[in-house]
Amino acid sequence: MQLESFLEDIVNNTPGALACLVVDTNGLTIAEYHRLNPSDPGLLAAEYSRICSDVSSLMNQLNLGKLSECSFSTEKLSIHISLVNPYFIMLITLQETSRGQALFKLRNLGKQLPL
Repeated sequence: MQLESFLEDIVNNTPGALACLVVDTNGLTIAEYHRLNPSDPGLLAAEYSRICSDVSSLMNQLNLGKLSECSFSTEKLSIHISLVNPYFIMLITLQETSRGQALFKLRNLGKQLPL
């Protein structure tokens, strides 16, 4: 199964999901599926992957453990990120989408992806 098929499945089967992307640690989008028009989720992914890379490095420097996931919220959207070395899987949802459900879906997706 192609990466895009996995991403399409999570977006279509998660209430409030707008986009799902696989991004490398340099911010380059490896695969994506989105329902955002005309927005560019790749631009969001590039910026947030850089932030997560910085946080991950800091956690390692402070011996606090390996970063596994994080979330960011705005007035309109939430961005949930799971680290599946060496990639970030990002799920962009509406603000009212359950954070727990989004992170659960990301964890399961991380186990299924052929990375």
